Amino acid sequence: MSQTIGKANTSAPSPERAAKHPQRTDAEQADYRRRLRAAGIKEDECPEDMDAFRLQLARQIAMFLNHWHGCPERFCQRNRGCMAPNIHCSNVEQPSPEQRAKDWPKVQFEVRSALNKILAERAAEVEAYEEEELQRVLAKRRQGKAG
Repeated sequence: MSQTIGKANTSAPSPERAAKHPQRTDAEQADYRRRLRAAGIKEDECPEDMDAFRLQLARQIAMFLNHWHGCPERFCQRNRGCMAPNIHCSNVEQPSPEQRAKDWPKVQFEVRSALNKILAERAAEVEAYEEEELQRVLAKRRQGKAG
């Protein structure tokens, strides 16, 4: 049985594989949710402390990516999936601090671009909600003056 410790297949899937598997299957989703429960992470609860939130989010991302094959962590082996017990996946080589510093501006740009895209998509929804809220407040004021 060969294992590669510290090396995970992080390459992008081939176009043929991506076409066959465009989304995670129901079984993969169920497995992810099972592993979240085993890790004691509740999807519907959010930590109030910002640092705890960041750590939990990082752990959930590592668990979602699921690079566990050949992982040295017993917790991952028992659960047959990445449990990210050390917040990040033990099976994926972590970039050096210099590499992280070099890549950080690009990552910031990508995250900001994704957020701007989502905000633009949601702008109409927010505007409609604000208009509805304004109408509700005005209606309450009218009722107060009439009564």
